[in-house]
Amino acid sequence: PDAARFWEHLLNNTVKWTASSPDDRQLDLAPVETIFDPTDPVVFTAFLRTPSGEPKETGTIELSLTDTSGEQRTYLFRNEQDGQYRLELDPLPEGSYEYTGTARRGEREIEQASGSFSVGGINLEFINTRRNDALMEEMARVTGGHYVPHEEAHTLPDLLEEQIGFEQTDNFHTTTLALYRHPGWFIVVLLLLTLEWILRKYKNLS
Repeated sequence: PDAARFWEHLLNNTVKWTASSPDDRQLDLAPVETIFDPTDPVVFTAFLRTPSGEPKETGTIELSLTDTSGEQRTYLFRNEQDGQYRLELDPLPEGSYEYTGTARRGEREIEQASGSFSVGGINLEFINTRRNDALMEEMARVTGGHYVPHEEAHTLPDLLEEQIGFEQTDNFHTTTLALYRHPGWFIVVLLLLTLEWILRKYKNLS
């Protein structure tokens, strides 16, 4: 019986690992909008899962919110069961905000997620979408940069080479592949289980 239960648990866990998302993140957290109206509440949703992809219902999620002045406020998500969490804030003043969400279980930190969003202050850009050349030239002058109009875009490489030069750089990208999440691993396990079953039947018949 113990051996039978072992193989049953092994098969069940293998199926769960193979069927789970290849994304190793345990915390998905984001505002429902990237730009909020000043009169609307600011709403965040989050989903917390275990390493095997199942909903995690016993954790807590804390949100740290920072505005453009550097003022920081902390809020706690409401647990809505099945691994889903929600946070609804009163309407915030216009401006840009950065957030960091931290998921914990007891004193142990599970994972963090961060990002940004805006409140109001965009209607003028929607109304007038024409490029303001004079403003861009002034911004370039004040910041020590250069303004290059579209019709002179071909001069940009020479300008960059003159200002900062070009240097060869080596970029390395590392990808980690979890074997237990690869479909081939699931097939290998099935083949091994089939072989074990055939050998057992053969020994019983002999």
